[in-house]
Amino acid sequence: MEKKVLDVLLVARDKGLYHAITDCGAGGLSSAVGEMAKGLGARVFLEKVPLKYQNLLPWEIWVSEAQERMVLAVPDPAAVDLAREQTSKARLPFETLVKTVMRELAKLSPQGHVHAQELYAAVNILRRVPPAPLLALLATRPEFVHVGDLHYRLEE
Repeated sequence: MEKKVLDVLLVARDKGLYHAITDCGAGGLSSAVGEMAKGLGARVFLEKVPLKYQNLLPWEIWVSEAQERMVLAVPDPAAVDLAREQTSKARLPFETLVKTVMRELAKLSPQGHVHAQELYAAVNILRRVPPAPLLALLATRPEFVHVGDLHYRLEE
């Protein structure tokens, strides 16, 4: 699952298997789920949320900003498992993975910018890595343009 989430997201997007995606920034799940479920409602099973830090109380899971997660609105969870299986055969090079994730995240911002922490959270879901390789890539490759406050734009 670690390295395949991006592939899964791309295939799932193309097949219409999710309706929306957002990162859990300030406010954690409370903010992300609140934005996505506005006007619709949602059921959240906090006991099923994978934890980076164990022994958190339910309210801590709900508002935690340190969990580095993304939230997807998925109408059929079984379809995501199928997409993950289909894409588990390919392993993208790290730079390609970062560019692909950045392209998708940039679509969520009117400015087309992506914060390094948001990018790291998404990449880390797909492939468990420390932040150093990503930060090195952002700092050394000219196609990653720093636009201020750790926000980057991809110029291709």
